[in-house]
Amino acid sequence: MTKRIILASCIVVVIVVLGFMVQRLVFSRADDSDLAGVPSLGSAEDPNAQASVAQRIVIREVSGTVERRGPDGQWKPLASDDEVNPNDQIRTGPGATARIEVGDVVSVVVAEQTELNVAELSSTLSRIRLEDGRIVSEVRGSQGYRFRVQVKGSDAVAETGRGKFAVLRRGEGAITVAAEEGSVNVSAQDQGVRVEAGEQSVVAPGAPPSPPTKLPMSLLLKLGKPPPSRTRKSEANVVGETNPGATVVINGVASTVGADGKFTRVVTLREGSNDIVVVVEDAMGRHTQAALPEVTLDSRAPRVRGNVEW
Repeated sequence: MTKRIILASCIVVVIVVLGFMVQRLVFSRADDSDLAGVPSLGSAEDPNAQASVAQRIVIREVSGTVERRGPDGQWKPLASDDEVNPNDQIRTGPGATARIEVGDVVSVVVAEQTELNVAELSSTLSRIRLEDGRIVSEVRGSQGYRFRVQVKGSDAVAETGRGKFAVLRRGEGAITVAAEEGSVNVSAQDQGVRVEAGEQSVVAPGAPPSPPTKLPMSLLLKLGKPPPSRTRKSEANVVGETNPGATVVINGVASTVGADGKFTRVVTLREGSNDIVVVVEDAMGRHTQAALPEVTLDSRAPRVRGNVEW
């Protein structure tokens, strides 16, 4: 009798447990079906899930010809509100500008004739590589977030978590980093400086960043003695001086500027009349230009006239 009672009790316990498990399974599936189609906002196990969704690269305020090149290698026009992908190259034409929103904490103004790409994008670090030209970045990051600008062909890095700064480079010359708000750390050749608002630092090729100096009040352009107005030589020497850290473009070609702001370039002349135009630009986006007197190249042999007497 006792054995029957124990057996009956075990059977009841098994039935109750099985019933409980079936109930849990049914209600769990019902709960899952009720949530179908509802987007997840992230969980405690993935605190960056929501932040990752927000990290987008959107083009704003397009003026002039702005293009991007994706994995297919083709340049295609960009318009305002277009979205681009990390590692896409972006470029602006002459007179063109654009503003890029990198995630929801960085705004980058791209000056004319500038090329760059967004190399990395996350909730803690965004990284842009400047190929050539000038950009102005405004960073509104939270604690732990960093925004970094690297420059093609250089180990120079400009980085901040909050602030506004410009990076300028034309051709293979020096890199200039200027802070407008907050501060930015500049490093190269395993050395670094901190650039505060109203200051700039210049990184010459293969050199560490210069000590920060105050931003010049105005942009200087002073040209030296012009070449002869008429010459048989196919080259003309152009010399001048500008602010240290400014860039110089002579007839569309970037020229090297010394640490003292002085520059010199040999310009190739074509037969006939030649215009020589010098344009300087600084990290703050100021421009000025000057033209040298017209130079005429006449490489033809002189005509010899005379009477021959026998």
